Amino acid sequence: LASTMRALGADATKLERAVAKAAAAQQDYEDALKRIGEEALTYARSHSLPAVLVCGQLHVVHDRAINASIPLLLRENGAMAIPVDCFAVDHEIARMKKVYWGDANRFMRASQHARQMRDVFPLLICSFGCGPGSFTEQVFQALLEGYPHTILESDGHGGAAGYVTRIQAFLQSVQQFREQRDLALRPTPAKVIAL
Repeated sequence: LASTMRALGADATKLERAVAKAAAAQQDYEDALKRIGEEALTYARSHSLPAVLVCGQLHVVHDRAINASIPLLLRENGAMAIPVDCFAVDHEIARMKKVYWGDANRFMRASQHARQMRDVFPLLICSFGCGPGSFTEQVFQALLEGYPHTILESDGHGGAAGYVTRIQAFLQSVQQFREQRDLALRPTPAKVIAL
């Protein structure tokens, strides 16, 4: 970087300060994203809404032309969509050594954390024909086996109707899981002991 600065005639002595300033700005941005996620999760919990962790490559998660408005469809169907970059991942969950793509590693770890939390349910949005997606879908599926999750693939051209049906089916499985979980957590009536 210093050699590039010299070639451009820039003052290389300002490099260290500029890098530190940029790193601080990036950290502030990431902290703000986590606060948004925490607020969304708090809201979902306080209003008994299912929290759905929207996973995938970040450009797919956030671009409406690619994501087929799936986050909006979740909200319209009574769920709180939380983008993966707004979801704080427990530092105890190790990076996956054989998942080489940064976004994929992040959403796999976030999905594991969601499963541990038992009240956040992962949804993976993939782009049709995406090379990394073809590998990560199988790992995602295996990591979450037995826990409500779904994978939706977008080609950026489809209508919402097909996604609505799949989202509704996914949210139905989430609702069944939540009901069974809540039943298991209810205390059993105490036995009356005669004195």
